[in-house]
Amino acid sequence: MVLSLLFFAALFNTLSFAVKAARGGLPARSSSERLLSAPSVLLSVLTVLGNFTASRTIELLHPAVASVIIQLQVLFAATAAYVWLREGISAAFAVGSIVSLVGVGMMQWRDGGMGSNVLLGTLFGLATATAFGLMQVITRSVASQVDPLRFNAERLWLAVLWLSLLPGQLSGVLALRGETVVLTAVAACFGPFLARIALIYAARYLPAGLTTLMGLLSPVVVLAVSVPLLGTLPRGLELAGGALAIVGTLIALRPSR
Repeated sequence: MVLSLLFFAALFNTLSFAVKAARGGLPARSSSERLLSAPSVLLSVLTVLGNFTASRTIELLHPAVASVIIQLQVLFAATAAYVWLREGISAAFAVGSIVSLVGVGMMQWRDGGMGSNVLLGTLFGLATATAFGLMQVITRSVASQVDPLRFNAERLWLAVLWLSLLPGQLSGVLALRGETVVLTAVAACFGPFLARIALIYAARYLPAGLTTLMGLLSPVVVLAVSVPLLGTLPRGLELAGGALAIVGTLIALRPSR
């Protein structure tokens, strides 16, 4: 499923880049952008690694525990950006991040045990958080020097290539039919394509930790959209968790004094 998702995203991304090139001429690579193949390759590897470890984390841990551990990428990204890019970490950001993480955990909470293998699931979750956090920092470091459509297309096609080399991946894609193909394409359009392009643009202006933190609001958006589209009413714990996620983000956005 991940391969098909990335394939459709790469296809949409490439078509959009072709339209942009046709309308305004093919943008030439800058002298600095010619040196940025390494970030594209690294991001593609981290994309594959992060998606694999995330799926294992979800399989092994309670959904709330898995969500919180994976979303530790916020703190990992902020720490890596502090070391690598010298971006500051304010007290408001630290407090807001913790509040938001608690909110995410509340939104995902269901009755049941911590998971089938807590230790292994936690290790996979930390690996996921590290991979996704590093992706944010790498993106931040090159965002102002690259064309977002071209850069993301390189990342996606390379990730598709790596996944295609794994046994059984291509057969799974070829087995998709009908509605599954449509739903996968729609998810790819809004996820690895549009969301990542928006993130690259955001990374030009916002610190890596903050762009990652704002991603914690995605479950809140899903919760809000599911009411009119699916007719599902959120539980009290989901509403409280969503409110905490929003409050935590607002706290983190407070300017430091």
